[in-house]
Amino acid sequence: MTARLRAAAPLVALALLLAGMQGTAMPVRGQSPAVPAAPTVLAVGGTPAAAGAAAGSQSSGNPRPVTQIILKYRSSQLANRAEAALPERLAALSSAAGVTLQYRRPMSGGAHVLSLPGPLPDNEAWAIAARLGALPDVEFAEPDEIRQPLLGPNDPNYAQQWDLFDAQGGIDLPGAWDLTTGSSNVVIAVLDTGIITHADLAGRILPGYNFITSPFMAGNNFGRGPDASDLGDYVTAADPNNNVCPGQGTSNSSWHGSHVAGTIAASSNNNLGVTGINWVSQILPVRVLGKCGGMDSDILDAMHWAAGMAVPGVPSNLHPAQILNMSLGGPVTPGTTGCPAAWQAAVNDLVGAGKLIVVAAGNSNTDVSNFVPANCTGVMAVAATTKSGARATYSNYGPGLAISAPGGDSSWPMPSWQILSTANSRVQGPDASPKGDTYALKMGTSMAAPHVAGVASLVLSINPGLSLAQLRQILQSTARAFPAGSNCTTASCGAGIVDAYAALKSIAMPAITSLSPPFVEAGGPAFSLTVDGSNFLANAVVYWNGSPRPTTVVNSWRLSASISAADIAQVGIATITVANAAPGLTSGPAVFAIAGPLSPRSYLPLLRR
Repeated sequence: MTARLRAAAPLVALALLLAGMQGTAMPVRGQSPAVPAAPTVLAVGGTPAAAGAAAGSQSSGNPRPVTQIILKYRSSQLANRAEAALPERLAALSSAAGVTLQYRRPMSGGAHVLSLPGPLPDNEAWAIAARLGALPDVEFAEPDEIRQPLLGPNDPNYAQQWDLFDAQGGIDLPGAWDLTTGSSNVVIAVLDTGIITHADLAGRILPGYNFITSPFMAGNNFGRGPDASDLGDYVTAADPNNNVCPGQGTSNSSWHGSHVAGTIAASSNNNLGVTGINWVSQILPVRVLGKCGGMDSDILDAMHWAAGMAVPGVPSNLHPAQILNMSLGGPVTPGTTGCPAAWQAAVNDLVGAGKLIVVAAGNSNTDVSNFVPANCTGVMAVAATTKSGARATYSNYGPGLAISAPGGDSSWPMPSWQILSTANSRVQGPDASPKGDTYALKMGTSMAAPHVAGVASLVLSINPGLSLAQLRQILQSTARAFPAGSNCTTASCGAGIVDAYAALKSIAMPAITSLSPPFVEAGGPAFSLTVDGSNFLANAVVYWNGSPRPTTVVNSWRLSASISAADIAQVGIATITVANAAPGLTSGPAVFAIAGPLSPRSYLPLLRR
């Protein structure tokens, strides 16, 4: 058989085997189908056998064209330039690749750089690399991709937001933003003091509701109403010392709700102020706190409404939230223990509806079991940590906590180790934007909770079908371990510090781009199947016709599976999928061919076309 026939035979044999089958486009590298994709018929190097010309025009996760291939031989004798650059060796590689390759330079580690004949789309380059990688003397071959800096916002105060990026105390957002910046289908309710107008919150706020029934606490003349604006929670000496808050001292407005909302969803990459965790999803402001705080009955009504449930006398919520952030609470009533029955009933209602309730642990430096609603079963109670990853001196603690997040601490020598977010310049009633726009540093478990709510919203942005139990499991199982020397343990501060990148990476749907070898002859021996793709986790498993096969995880984009001789005993088709065992996400299927032997006469007519 001539060299030309040998090079073409696998592709022809596979094409004949799959004649009459309808193929579908190959999953795009670096992207994840929201639902299982239709079967992918992979020919030599992963090119869709029935995709035709469309395969060459398919875009990929990397939009930049590829001009080079990185290749490494199995033999160390081929690590030097003199051997690898021999004309006959390049001719053999070019024949297998289907394009003319030129030797460019040796690399560290014994690999070599080969030039393609011109810029090629990413998927075509991967197909060529897979054909080269299938050669018996090649250890690996990959496109020489162009990488870019991780996505980061251009907001001028982002550098002060250590809580978003610091390696020890932050929540690792830069890598997470490369996976998602949010989804317009996710709504986060902020049950707090309401919302102010602010340029860095513009376009991010849905119509909310004011649930404060007391006109005095609401700072208006009527109490409840459809305007969730923060009118201020200040108390002056002129305010009546009534039964609402007897003995209350004077205080300025906190703009607490807007600070929390800014941490979750301040407009980002807009060359203004700060950046939020989620750049796309929207905030549902629900005002429950005013002068002196908020009543349980108002907060419980607001919880139901925020979740899309009916509240007597209140219009329906047209934008039910999947996540509720509640940076509020107070100590248990003296002489009682545990979560009050009314609170637990409301929490049960929302948990039953699949809502994530993120609650601040409290700032009393005591066991969280003594703080409502953080002690209610079913909420995700959040402790506050510092820039060093230690428990903040004020933060409540105990086994009832689910997780920790940055809350800042005044014990640091710089005030900037607190949490920077949106605020208003006035100390009583707010000034409208832009005159009143400002930013403030605050600390507390109130600041920690929205970090968890924000990360949860990114998780749901990638996979909105997750159950509440799955969402909680993802946030906790991917939390970063407390650093050495921290006074936090999993018994006192929850599972760890919430980690946005780890959480998102764990749910990114695995995707298959190529199989090597691309096919085998029926009746052959056992072999190792190389599966290339993306988003393979450390627990990834290759499935052959729905059954797991022994799998070695080489890295996040390559797996090696052991396929037995019994698997390929007869001519046919095998369906290949990859599953990340936790949290149980499976790739779309790819199709592997088990071919029968063909004589040269079977494909000579095709070669003459």
